[in-house]
Amino acid sequence: MTNAAEDLANRFRAGYAESVDEGLAAPVSFLADEVELVRGQPDDGVKSGAALAARYASEGATLRQQMPDFTISDVVITTEGDDRVVVEGRTRWTAPTGPVDRAFHLEYTLRDDRIVHIFSSAPARAAMDPSDVLSLHQSLSNWGRWGDDDQLGTLNFITPEVTVSAATTVQAGHRVSCSRPLPTKPALDNPSPVLHHMTGTFVEGHGGDFFAISSHGFTTTHIDALCHVFHEGKLYNGYSAETVTPHGAMQLGLHHMQSGIATRGVLLDIAAVRGVEALEPGEPIFPEDLEAAEDAGGFKVQSGDALLIRTGRWRWRELHGPWRLGERAAGLDASCLSWIHQRQVSILGCDGFSDVMPSRIASAPKVGGSSDVGGVDLTKLGLMLPIHSVSIVAMGMPLLDNLELEELAAVCTANNRWAFFFLAAPLVLENGTGSPLNPIAIL
Repeated sequence: MTNAAEDLANRFRAGYAESVDEGLAAPVSFLADEVELVRGQPDDGVKSGAALAARYASEGATLRQQMPDFTISDVVITTEGDDRVVVEGRTRWTAPTGPVDRAFHLEYTLRDDRIVHIFSSAPARAAMDPSDVLSLHQSLSNWGRWGDDDQLGTLNFITPEVTVSAATTVQAGHRVSCSRPLPTKPALDNPSPVLHHMTGTFVEGHGGDFFAISSHGFTTTHIDALCHVFHEGKLYNGYSAETVTPHGAMQLGLHHMQSGIATRGVLLDIAAVRGVEALEPGEPIFPEDLEAAEDAGGFKVQSGDALLIRTGRWRWRELHGPWRLGERAAGLDASCLSWIHQRQVSILGCDGFSDVMPSRIASAPKVGGSSDVGGVDLTKLGLMLPIHSVSIVAMGMPLLDNLELEELAAVCTANNRWAFFFLAAPLVLENGTGSPLNPIAIL
C-alpha cells in the first residue's frame, strides 16, 4: 500500500513527463485547484494554486517564445516520510551570454489535506555520506589544541583582545535579550515544562519561588556544556564518557564557564536572506546560505565570534502552532561544520537547536517528540545530530539552543548592523551538563 506522499509523487512524475514538451506549465497545472503557494518571491502576489498554474502557463508560453530550446530534464522525484515530495532537476536554455544549465529544487508537503508548494531558494545539496560525517570527528578535531587538560574548547578563541574589540561594536547602547521566557506550560515542543511553585505570597508576607528545570530539550533557552554529548565513548579532548557520573561531570563541567562569555556576536538571518518569515520545519541550511547572509550584512564571521543563526522558528510557531521539533526542525546541514571550524567560531547559537531534523544522513535514527533520545541507538547519535556531535565532541564548541532572535533580527534590520557585543553567563552549577541563561546583545 502506498502512502499519501508516494501517491502525490506519482502524480508529479506524470506531470513532469509532460513538461519536456510544455515548459513550466505542466508540472503545476494538473494540481491547479489543490496547490497552495506559501513561499516564493515575497511580493509575487500568488496565493492560490489556480493563480499559480495560470502564471506558470503564461511564463511557459513566454519561455517557448523567447527561449525555444528551453527544457526541463534530469527530473528526480522522491518522498521524505509520509507527507513530503521533493522534486529536483535541471533547466537548460541558451541565453544571449551563452548556454545556461541550472539546477532546481522544489518541495511539496501535505497539510490539512492540501498540497503546499514550497520553493527552495537554492538547489539542494546531496546529503553527506555517513562515513564522511563521522570522519569529521578527526578532520575537525581540536583535541590537544589548547593542551591535554583543556576544559574550555573553542571559548579559548575569546582572548582578552577579542573581548576588548567586541566592546567597540557598541554604538547606541541598545540591549536585547536573546532568551525565551522559562516555559512553564506543556506543549508538543515542551514535554518537560519548567516547574514553578510559589513558596511565598501575600499570605506569608513575602514573595518566594521554587522552580525546577530540565535544561536540555527543545524549548528552554540553554547552553550545552562540553560534557553534554559523547562520541564513541569519549568527550571533547579525549576525556572518557565515564567521567559523567551520577554525581555530575568530573570533566568539562558547566562551572568551567563561570567567567561568562563576552565576545562579538553576529546574526545570520537565513530566513530573511531567503525572503521568507520563517524556514519550513525540516529545511536545511547550507554553507552558501551562511555566506549569503554574511554578504547581505556586509561582514565576515571571524575568530572568536558567537555565531547566531535565525531560522524563524518562533515566528513559524506563532503562525502555525507548536509541533514536535525532534521530528522536524530547520537547521544547519552537516556540510556547514567545516565552514564553522574554518571561521574559528567560539560558540554557536540558534533559535532552534542548530541541527536540521531529520539530518538528511542515511542510517540516522529518528528521535521522537520528547526532550530526550530514549530508544535511539546512541552509536548513531552523531548521524542524527551531527552539528551537536561534531561541534561539542570534536571541536569543543558549546551550543546555545532555543534562542529568541526575533527582536534581535528586527533591531539589526532597523540599524543595518548585524554585529554586536554579546554577553552570556550560565549558572555556576558545578559538574553540570547545561544551564538556562539569558544572553544579551548590545548594539
